[in-house]
Amino acid sequence: MPLKKRYRIFAVLSVLLLFAVLLFIWLIYISPPEVKDKSALDVPRIKISDTHYTHGNNWLRKNKYGIWEMYIEGDPFDRGVSIGCLSEELLEYQEKAFVDGVYKLLPQGFMVHFLKLMVAWQNRNLPDYIPVEYQKEIAGFSRYASDDYDYIGPKYHRKLLFHAAHDIGHTVQNMGLVGCSAFAAWGNKTEDGQIITGRNFDFYVGDEFKENKLLLFLKPNSGYGFVSYSWAGMLGVLSGMNERGLSISLNAGPPEMPKASKTPVSILGRHILQYASNIEEAINIANDFETFVSESFLICSADDGRCIIIEKSPDTLAIVEANDKLLISTNHFQSKLFNDLKSNLEFKKESSTLRRSQRLSTLLKDTILNPDLAVATLRDRGGNKSELFGMGNEENINILLAHHSILFQPESLTTWVSVGLNPMNEFIKYDISSFFNSSPKSDFFKFDEFIPSSEWTKSQEYVRYTTYHKLYNELEDKIRTDQKLSREQFDSLIQLNPQLYKAYSLAGLYYSDQGECEISESYLKSALTKIIPWKKDELEIQKALNECQL
Repeated sequence: MPLKKRYRIFAVLSVLLLFAVLLFIWLIYISPPEVKDKSALDVPRIKISDTHYTHGNNWLRKNKYGIWEMYIEGDPFDRGVSIGCLSEELLEYQEKAFVDGVYKLLPQGFMVHFLKLMVAWQNRNLPDYIPVEYQKEIAGFSRYASDDYDYIGPKYHRKLLFHAAHDIGHTVQNMGLVGCSAFAAWGNKTEDGQIITGRNFDFYVGDEFKENKLLLFLKPNSGYGFVSYSWAGMLGVLSGMNERGLSISLNAGPPEMPKASKTPVSILGRHILQYASNIEEAINIANDFETFVSESFLICSADDGRCIIIEKSPDTLAIVEANDKLLISTNHFQSKLFNDLKSNLEFKKESSTLRRSQRLSTLLKDTILNPDLAVATLRDRGGNKSELFGMGNEENINILLAHHSILFQPESLTTWVSVGLNPMNEFIKYDISSFFNSSPKSDFFKFDEFIPSSEWTKSQEYVRYTTYHKLYNELEDKIRTDQKLSREQFDSLIQLNPQLYKAYSLAGLYYSDQGECEISESYLKSALTKIIPWKKDELEIQKALNECQL
């Protein structure tokens, strides 16, 4: 038998074996919780329009700014069923966008199946660390998941695992999917003395993934009602505020390889938001959980009139208190307990986290914040040095790729949420205080206050950036599918955003792989003259250049 044919047979058999082992792991170790009353499944979805549905008292609609709003109440399983029934099309869209985006970041072929097996094995005990209440919610909405992704795993199992997507990113490799910037101010640092907290959630797995943002208003039968901003199918919390005026935002901590499955950080965020009324209760809940990865939780409390950062490693935590009524959180730890950890020190050297923190300190040091100035902070692209960075550099507070940006004002129960694909677009205001006192209809929210788009969105520079971003993604896709590219295509990309290192790097690495070292060398040397936020990117460029020069 020819060697190539034998290899193909071996590869097919290996994949089948891995898939069998995968199913064994999931079916033996992970099973949905038992639900006695499933009558919610018999409630029909009522279609009001293509962007407006109801399911019992629950509803989903798309507002005039393009944001999906969802109101959910009831028991855990019933809530999950309503979420799934109302957003079935959004769930399918979001899963496709996520899977497609992640697959672009991973090695192809056999390695994908190996990674899938590794993740499944490491997460075989995941249900032990997720409260049954949330498992029932996931069991409810997973019934409406698409059949198209059953090759990844059964619907309940993969929806459970998707809630650890942020955490699994640390397991597979340091993919750099998450790198957020956040702040909180109060007292003499704000115009009215009350808390203002804001964040950019820089989780990026493709433009499609962030097109359908969803603002979830959830009124559970136990705990506090809350609002959370993310996407369809995310029942954990990344950015949210509850009816007691306790807000939370999550920032990824220094990356370390997890040893075993624990509680996904978004699930811990959800539990804090649903069951904590003040800072002390938030700390107690965080102490009760072991997490998968390291994370910073920026907590603000109307009851306490202040904010803290909970820095959580997989098995312990530390508290960061404010310095002069101002807190800043990027992606490194700041507490005495964690500051000198090897992983923390290395991450500050190898990423932009420390420089983003210093930039926020400069911006906020002498600023008395109001919502307009807080949004201006989230939109910052480096001030006088912005031309040196290039548009969309991860060195900046605003990398122009945030899934969402958001402000909370806990004392007034007000939130401002970003519209569109980056913080430069409008922010709309939600006064959510009355939501917690009623079961609102889908025409509940009226919009009469917003922060307009940045003037930059009307500039030629903005046009060049959007053209660059689209072309960069197109060239990346062509490289991934082994299509032949020309120097003219790369040079056109570079001309659109000449100070950003990424286009030079893309061209240099492409020609390095093609064995055309003379061309590659020119691009790679140019890339190294630019500001590169990630040390791993710089090392990859330098390695390719060294290989060309051998």
